[in-house]
Amino acid sequence: MQLNSKLVKFFLFMCILVGGLIVISFLQNKIFRQIDSSESMSFIQPAFAQGAEILDFPVDEVGITAYIKIEKAIDLKTIEFIFETVLVKASNYLIGSIKLKDMPPGTFPCVYVHQNGWIVAYYPLEIPTAMIIYWTEYSGSPTIRTTLQEAIEKICSTLNIPPGRPIYYHFGYPEAKKLLLVLKKPQSSFFYTIPTNTNILECSFANDGLYVTVDEEREPNSYVCRDNYGVFPKKYLLPGRHTVELSYGKFTAKGFVLVFLYS
Repeated sequence: MQLNSKLVKFFLFMCILVGGLIVISFLQNKIFRQIDSSESMSFIQPAFAQGAEILDFPVDEVGITAYIKIEKAIDLKTIEFIFETVLVKASNYLIGSIKLKDMPPGTFPCVYVHQNGWIVAYYPLEIPTAMIIYWTEYSGSPTIRTTLQEAIEKICSTLNIPPGRPIYYHFGYPEAKKLLLVLKKPQSSFFYTIPTNTNILECSFANDGLYVTVDEEREPNSYVCRDNYGVFPKKYLLPGRHTVELSYGKFTAKGFVLVFLYS
């Protein structure tokens, strides 16, 4: 009887795991066509935001976040010098901005470092999620590094510790379960289809040197942009097919990324 119980639990676990993989596969393979690559990340709320620890983290001001917890105390004096600007200096934590290569001021990620081992990189709530796309380190590969990952690694390098893989979470969308990055290199176009049963909370974009038009074939005054970062209007998240046309705004353009948040 005990063996049967273990088999039932194992079967249920495998059903949940396979079901999750099917959902991710559906979103990546059924929603999008003619893209160059995509990557899905699961959101996990950090322990300190669940009441496990009180760390004076500015939860109400924070949007997209990446974090790690190292298993040793951090001497804040050893890392203060790497901050471009120190915003908060307390006895047990620091908050400041981290300068990254080839990024203009105003786009640097913020980092919260607590002496008990928390390292949290983030952007303020009003900043589009796609600001995490780090074009500087992109050279045509299927994956793109994020600015939050880069900031955490900069802190860890100073501490002489391996950074590990950060976990992501969005404090502005606590109901969001996943983030999906969709990359298109600077050529032609692509389309995406929003199923009726998919709850898209936000679709932001990162654009490097392209002229972008959405749904031009069915809407004469369609959405057009040359902005580097922004958020798609809600009408482009409605169920149905949406077409994104790309053309060169500059010869050195690297590509276009859509970042979907969904529950």
